[in-house]
Amino acid sequence: MIKYIKENLESIGKLFINHIGMMIFSLVVMVAGKMINAAVFYAAGVLAVLMYFSLVYTAMWERGAKDKIRVDGGRVKQNLMHGLFLYLIANCIAVVMGFISLIFAFFVTEDASFVNGVYGVTTIIAHYYSGMYLPITEINGLASMPVIYALVHFVLVIPGALVSFVSYILGVKGFKCIFPEGKREKNKKIR
Repeated sequence: MIKYIKENLESIGKLFINHIGMMIFSLVVMVAGKMINAAVFYAAGVLAVLMYFSLVYTAMWERGAKDKIRVDGGRVKQNLMHGLFLYLIANCIAVVMGFISLIFAFFVTEDASFVNGVYGVTTIIAHYYSGMYLPITEINGLASMPVIYALVHFVLVIPGALVSFVSYILGVKGFKCIFPEGKREKNKKIR
């Protein structure tokens, strides 16, 4: 596992930095949107999620296209699950916090206890770490149902993982990226 992470540290780091950047951007934009009104808040949430998915798509498509060259040359065996694994490793914070909060959510009581503390800390971390999904996690009354609230945080990893999985496959299979290349990138290839 450590060897796999070392070999793919660049892609994992790119996904992690994209996630952190979008998390901060989303929190700033959505807090400002919430100050204006609910419609702006939800519109900002949709925009943030689409921007996040486009960053994940582009990063994993590029990695798949890069791996296609090595697969075609016979240097690497094709692994279609590679994009999914990279995404899950890059977002291990969300996976772990979602899993821990889900486990502890079953034991939450009305009293102040260790279980409630662990549940509270992990859900807060998961809540803000998944900042681009704030309109989903802030649905009225959701936080009052600990198991469902924790399950939502755990499930929020799935959409990004699917985007990563599919975009990597599209890249490694040689499909064209849905986002056009900029002029600067085309000029680099010509030289």
